[in-house]
Amino acid sequence: MRARWPADRRCARAIAVAVSVALGLAMASQGAAADEPPRRSAYPGFSVLAPPGPDWVRVRSDSRSLVWMRRQRDPAHSFSVAVLTGPVPEGLDAPKDFETWVRTNKSASPDPERFVVRSVSVTRAEGHQKACLAYRTQAEDRSGGASSLLVVAGLACRHPDAPGRYFDVQHAERRPANLAADSPEEEGEAFVEGFRFEAAPADRNWRIAPERAVDPAREAS
Repeated sequence: MRARWPADRRCARAIAVAVSVALGLAMASQGAAADEPPRRSAYPGFSVLAPPGPDWVRVRSDSRSLVWMRRQRDPAHSFSVAVLTGPVPEGLDAPKDFETWVRTNKSASPDPERFVVRSVSVTRAEGHQKACLAYRTQAEDRSGGASSLLVVAGLACRHPDAPGRYFDVQHAERRPANLAADSPEEEGEAFVEGFRFEAAPADRNWRIAPERAVDPAREAS
């Protein structure tokens, strides 16, 4: 069966989640502040280090996404980190086909009436993330008068023990094009770097469940 490239509903949903987070639409004042030191928490098939510090708030945790946002001084400037997951579309068995699918979807505008994609980079990741593709996209947001930039970067991965499962771990930033402010991108990169694959769930239930802390002894090994 031929792969369904940009029209795949699952990927469209992932893009919608990433954009809504980057725009700050999911920010909730009642969110739980990530004010503890970094700790590794495990979910079905993966684990992450939650962003540390009182500026980070977890704003989404559902069956397919896990999202934190960083409080910024300027309301026009938003920054988030996220893990998105879903099944890989059929017909992408070859690595080249998977790379083409990722590149095609990352090149598509999440909202053509609002965003114009300016650049896309997709390369092979290295080290412990060699099962992934590293990507970086930049789009121009032309809504609301002055233009803003939307930059999303991270990893597009297939689980090494279950190649039919897709993971997208990313950081996203939206800011006015002329905003002179420090970017917390290093914190976003640390989150992406801290992503680890865990054993595939025996029951193949990939729904992101309530987190569980990783055994400190295993984390130190």
